[in-house]
Amino acid sequence: MSAAQAQIGRGPEDLLYLRDHSEEYNPIYQSTLEDLIKLSSSGTKIEQKYWSKLRGAYPFTSWYDPTGQKTLKEMSALLQQADESNESLEKEKKLIDFKILARMHAANLDVLNYTIKTLKARPEIASTRFFENAYLALTHSVLREGNGKTKDNAYIATTLGEEIALLQYWDLVLLETQLIKTPDHYIHRHIVQNLETGQIEEFFVNVSMPIGFQKMAEKRQTNPFYMSPEQRKQLGRF
Repeated sequence: MSAAQAQIGRGPEDLLYLRDHSEEYNPIYQSTLEDLIKLSSSGTKIEQKYWSKLRGAYPFTSWYDPTGQKTLKEMSALLQQADESNESLEKEKKLIDFKILARMHAANLDVLNYTIKTLKARPEIASTRFFENAYLALTHSVLREGNGKTKDNAYIATTLGEEIALLQYWDLVLLETQLIKTPDHYIHRHIVQNLETGQIEEFFVNVSMPIGFQKMAEKRQTNPFYMSPEQRKQLGRF
């Protein structure tokens, strides 16, 4: 069982409880990331379990970005600032900050995709090697969890970008999406067309992590003291 699978059963709203304890997950993510960067730089073959560990820790870090949009805006702004700067030291700092963000979100497929495209166009910033390895390995990690044919066998997405990667991998055209909420899960029921067979099919993805996080964040905007069921349970023990 992966880290992602282990946490899904806690219930959609309880996932933010774990993120509130990000001091436990931040160092796990960072140390795993450092190991992966070193191994990738040395050309050593990396076991899949290390990439899965990185992906499993990411949703519970303090910088988790379920859609990737906030991070992509920040990265784009850094590139623009670097291009507009006439100071070499300032330009270098902005590009370093760009690379730091890319690595912090190396378990986010949307960020990886953007980073790879940027570095291919601007190879002077950094090599694409680590990020391309990460994209392939993390996509493989997603594919190992479920088959998407039923709600019970839904793929598990830690970010919404993983859904797009799944649709692209299986050559599926999205026609319609329904969000199903159960006591323990948020499930996307997609109606898709299989380009290989031409058939219309159902395709299920468990989006409890990204959707649960977004909904809890919305609740905390209106009530900063809102507690998930898990948090209320913990409070009742004192």
